[in-house]
Amino acid sequence: MVASEGDNSSGWMQLLLVNAAAHIKAVPGRKSDVRDCEWIADLLRHGLLQGSFVPDQPQRELRESTRYRTLFIIEDDKGEVASAALSSAEGGGAAMLGGVATREKYRGMGLSALCVGALCDCLFMKGAVSVSLFYLKDNGAAGRVYDKLGFGYSGEWLLAPLGMGVLFSPLLGLRTR
Repeated sequence: MVASEGDNSSGWMQLLLVNAAAHIKAVPGRKSDVRDCEWIADLLRHGLLQGSFVPDQPQRELRESTRYRTLFIIEDDKGEVASAALSSAEGGGAAMLGGVATREKYRGMGLSALCVGALCDCLFMKGAVSVSLFYLKDNGAAGRVYDKLGFGYSGEWLLAPLGMGVLFSPLLGLRTR
């Protein structure tokens, strides 16, 4: 909802972004009749509306880039990340995993499988029907982790950024049962 107050002679206008659920509905009075606009203007004139927080551009960009992603991490006893798994895209009943990693000193302990398994469980609870991922063909350790978790082979992909081809193997898919 936007409330505005202006002085047409100077061209100056103050724009106030108002969260209707938090501010306007908390003020007693009408909520949905045809005079809502007049009522909101009265609330504004009497200083009863409070503007919502609008983050700066860098924070908005960060929020947008992570909005449809889910991250699971395992930390060591010092609070450092030992292993992590990130969904790189979510929507339309599907999710794509990316950013699965375990620090070298923690490899072989099952942490990647734990992170990816927890991430998949979370994605299915959020409504995903399928979860997919791909990894570098020569990364056998990743393939073994995904095999343990029940991902199945779906084919190979050739990614060719700027004329350089990189072969990714198996595109794997995990579906709810």
